Amino acid sequence: MLLRFRYDGDVLEAGAPEVTERSAGMDVVSQVLGEELVVFVSSLSGEVIEAGSGPVVRVLFEVMDRVEDGIEVEVVEPVVFTADERISFGHGSMFVIKAGAIIPKEYSLAQNYPNPFNPVTSIEFGLPEDARVNVTVYNILGQVVTELVNDDLKAGYHRVRWDGEQAASGIYFYRIRANDFTQTRRMVLMK
Repeated sequence: MLLRFRYDGDVLEAGAPEVTERSAGMDVVSQVLGEELVVFVSSLSGEVIEAGSGPVVRVLFEVMDRVEDGIEVEVVEPVVFTADERISFGHGSMFVIKAGAIIPKEYSLAQNYPNPFNPVTSIEFGLPEDARVNVTVYNILGQVVTELVNDDLKAGYHRVRWDGEQAASGIYFYRIRANDFTQTRRMVLMK
């Protein structure tokens, strides 16, 4: 069985895959290639594992700079993929691990990136529970420049972009309000 995990290397770090009790007697070989983890599972005794009977392989993905504990992601939702027009990996599956599916332990507002920026920057925040979220950009005088988010969002990590093309160079602030959580950070637009 060939498995490929594609993930955001800036957010997640893949650990060594391990077989489950259900797949005892199987051998697992893995290698990280860029932002993909490629896992090959083979039978040492010639046994066959039927699909749909539970997880075969578990991979520990560590969330970098956000939570102290690793997050275990079970292999789920297989999608058969084709490498090119001629080669189809019938026993392989593609899995996409999305940072948005991971639930943080606490509210957070990350520093925008890049900073300084010209003219587009990204702002990321974490919600440990569903929340009414407002993310607003202010100028140095405290005037509202734009409202980036004003919506009910699910728990997880979220990212919004601000395009400062119409704004003047200078210092700006962005603030998040989510349930009882409020935090403000500074950013610099340099044109």
